[in-house]
Amino acid sequence: MLAALGLEASQAREHWLLGGEAVGPESITESRSAWYVQRPDAVSAGLTRYSKALRLLGLAGPARC
Repeated sequence: MLAALGLEASQAREHWLLGGEAVGPESITESRSAWYVQRPDAVSAGLTRYSKALRLLGLAGPARC
């Protein structure tokens, strides 16, 4: 990820910044999970949209996507 953003390893941090405030990974995970719980159609749409890629990568069986 750092290379993709053009950053050096020394610039990595163990938290996200939200409005200038440090936010830990647990908070990000909880927020993301809550978003998906509120929008189950997003998961279905993603599985449908990327079903071929998921199968090619061995991440999903034909019955699941």
